[in-house]
Parts: sequence; structure tokens; C-alpha cells
Amino acid sequence: MRRLSIGLAAIGLVIAACAQSPAPGAGTSSAPTASAAATASPTRGGTAIVAIWQEPSTLAAHYANQTVSDVVNFGVIEGLTSTTTDGEYIPNLAKTVPTVANGGAKVSADGKKLDVTWELKPGVKWSDGTPLTSADIKYTWEIWMKDPKTNSRTGFSEI
Repeated sequence: MRRLSIGLAAIGLVIAACAQSPAPGAGTSSAPTASAAATASPTRGGTAIVAIWQEPSTLAAHYANQTVSDVVNFGVIEGLTSTTTDGEYIPNLAKTVPTVANGGAKVSADGKKLDVTWELKPGVKWSDGTPLTSADIKYTWEIWMKDPKTNSRTGFSEI
């Protein structure tokens, strides 16, 4: 009889744990409705809080070798381009993606040299309001290439 009681109690606990319960404060929420949230414009600035499973060893992207560092850096570092889920390049800080078709990329007559010209989007600024310039792009490339402790030069070494 005791085993039966313990078995029934265990089954009761499993059912209670799996049952849906109303969300805390259900019915008393002051949150905007879905339609109101969809029409509200985003607010710039402020603080984003992101839960991560460990502390990054560094926030210097060229030293990073942890997934968690990449997760943090991805949220705060922008490149000239990014890619779609289909692997297509799209401009990010660049005005366009240079191609042979649009004249941004030129192949030498012997096919051994590729000259690429990047045009930055107008009005892009650092968080302190300073305009982004080609000197900033050059500085970033130099850091990646000169520092012997850089974790990976992939992409930078082809420039």
C-alpha cells in the first residue's frame, strides 16, 4: 500500500509540473498590446541586458577565441558588409558592395590583381559623434595585421 501511495504521489508531482499555469500577474499586466507594440517606433540608446553563460575573456575582437566573445562582439561591432542567410553580401557601413558590375572592383588585365574601392555610407558616426572615415577602416586592418597575438586574420590577410 505504501508503494502505491508513493507511486501516486510521484505521478501527481509529474502532472503538476507539466501542467500549464497562468503567467505571473496574468490579467493585471500593464504591457502594451501586440498591436500597440507593433506600431511603436524603436527607442535609440539605453541599455541592453543580455544573459550569457560565461564572462568573455576579452572584448578585443582580434584576440577573441570564445563563442561568448563573438556573441558580445556581434552585438556591438559592425563591418563594411554583412551576409544574409543565403550568403549574399549586403552593405552595412559601406554604401554598396563593390563588384565588377558596379565598377567597385577591377581585375587587372593579367587577372592576378583585384583593386576594390569601398565607399562609406554618408553620415555614419562613432558613438561619440565623430564621423567614421577611411582612416578608421585602415587602422582596424592594421591592428589585425600587425599584432602578433591576433587570433585569426581570415579576411584581413587577403587585403
